[in-house]
Amino acid sequence: GALVPRGSIQAEFEHLPYDSLRRLGLGMDVESRMRAAFPESQGMLSVSTALRGGPSDGRLQSGDIVLAINGAPTIDFAGLEEILDTGIGSTVAVSVWRGNGALSAPIAVQDMCAVTPARFVEIGGGVVHDMSYMIARGYGIPAAGVYVASSGHVLGSASAWRGSVIVSVNNVATPDLDAFAAALAQLYEGSRVPIRLFALDRPHRQKVVIMNVTTHWHALRMATRDERTGFWEYRDLDPPMVPGAAAEPQTASVPRLADALAPANRVWPSMVYLDFHIPYLVDGMKATQFAGPGFIVDRDHGYIACDRDTVPTG
Repeated sequence: GALVPRGSIQAEFEHLPYDSLRRLGLGMDVESRMRAAFPESQGMLSVSTALRGGPSDGRLQSGDIVLAINGAPTIDFAGLEEILDTGIGSTVAVSVWRGNGALSAPIAVQDMCAVTPARFVEIGGGVVHDMSYMIARGYGIPAAGVYVASSGHVLGSASAWRGSVIVSVNNVATPDLDAFAAALAQLYEGSRVPIRLFALDRPHRQKVVIMNVTTHWHALRMATRDERTGFWEYRDLDPPMVPGAAAEPQTASVPRLADALAPANRVWPSMVYLDFHIPYLVDGMKATQFAGPGFIVDRDHGYIACDRDTVPTG
């Protein structure tokens, strides 16, 4: 009935034979001491990768050979896991052999459950959750940000597809799910806000896109997994604020021809670009997003005429 502790320093290790360790710089005197202390072992642990932004970042490097942890010689996975699993929340001193000498570095031990998502937010038919350590490890990025598991209607309006990582919403940083939920509560229903994101396979190329904010078709809620029962417990999140009755006037600039009487100068101010989204594929729709031109025919009532390829369904 007890939870199993799992410690992590966000680093990956591999067990290498002594001949491979010599090529990494392991001295013969160190090898002799380890062989004498552990005669049945044929190798030692070496650092394969240290995840960027994790506790080991800047302290461990690829190719480091583990000598001891907290002063106790450690040469296999069983010893490593025992120290990490019993040291959650503490700092361990990891001694490694790097190049031609030994060095020691203090590293904080995280709870593996803290970097394994146990919550998600449903927004506009989509699902987002905290970046998991396993996904971050697979792509070599920090285990931070909000991961898009399913885009749905709202995130799909911004082309925030599955595999995207949301960095900010309306210029508010979203390093985790709580910050993401708080940023949503500061938005207005029906507004269009910028979100900054990047794709997993292109982490160095961030882009800013526009998201349509609406909770009309789908619930906005957070699910948390009960570790003992395995069931998801839902709670509603604060919805976006309702805007006032009067919409704020918007200003747009249009090109002007030199000829003040040119017909285009009278037509252009009424031309608009329509971005049309539907939450469900009904009436045989082939897609959920459509775009095209429109023409303002009544400014006071807000009537716009367009073709049925731009707005294909009522």
